[in-house]
Amino acid sequence: MAIESGVGWKRAICNELFGTMGFEQSCDLLAAHGFHGVEIAPFTLADQDGRLAPQTIARVRRALAGSGISFAGFHWLLAHPAGLHATCADADIRSATWAHVRRLLEAAGELGGGPLVFGSPRQRSAVDVTVEQARLHLQQGMLSVCAAAHDNNSLLLMEALPLRESNVVNTLADAQQLIETVNCAAVRGMFDFHNCADETLRWAELIERYAAVIRHVHLNTRSGSYPRRLTAEYRNAFARLQRIGYNGWVSLEIFHQPQDAAQVLRDTARFLDRVEAQSGEGDFPGKGDEHIG
Repeated sequence: MAIESGVGWKRAICNELFGTMGFEQSCDLLAAHGFHGVEIAPFTLADQDGRLAPQTIARVRRALAGSGISFAGFHWLLAHPAGLHATCADADIRSATWAHVRRLLEAAGELGGGPLVFGSPRQRSAVDVTVEQARLHLQQGMLSVCAAAHDNNSLLLMEALPLRESNVVNTLADAQQLIETVNCAAVRGMFDFHNCADETLRWAELIERYAAVIRHVHLNTRSGSYPRRLTAEYRNAFARLQRIGYNGWVSLEIFHQPQDAAQVLRDTARFLDRVEAQSGEGDFPGKGDEHIG
């Protein structure tokens, strides 16, 4: 069974880490290593139309209940099926895309509710419209699903992505501006360590400045792997998360398929153990790196 975290946040893993491993086995492995939740990429479980069938949702519920693991949300929302695009000029494609998001919100509600991270760089970038028009379409789309998010006890979280990945919403300042324009309690933001290439502030400073909108955290490295060194910068970031009273998920998301998923879980658990042990000690501007694993 999952353990209770000694601080406000809860531990999760994004399920692509497990590759072809069965969902039930993945949940059991997470629980065995002390994690509290699993964040799901819907395309890993969806049918050819990108839908999570009722029997699939029922299977996920059984796996979660059997392992003691909680639903920690969805991400990669628009990766499947092909042809979705949230900001393009074609109104029919936009409508179909936001209908897909609405179905994912309903699926999240059936799993108890949770955050839906809106990343999907290719499906939100301005390709046949201006960047400003793309932002407007994004705002309108988010407004169109606000009620569904509220009704399903879920949040739609705008993920800032660097310009190398998308030309729409590249910084937390951009995300905050969009969130304030939408002006819906069910639309908020999140923090991803990997996605700060276009930021000018350090991780800890970003967390403090945008504390009001951060409702989810993706743990990773700048290169998109998992942290194996507890640096002063990580210490300071997590100390700031504790200082702002963050109590959401810290969910590991990496961008490669590891050979040994269990080893990644062990190393990440050790990393978070050390973070939690030191999180109340304040900032660490001069403390050296600590190797994990």
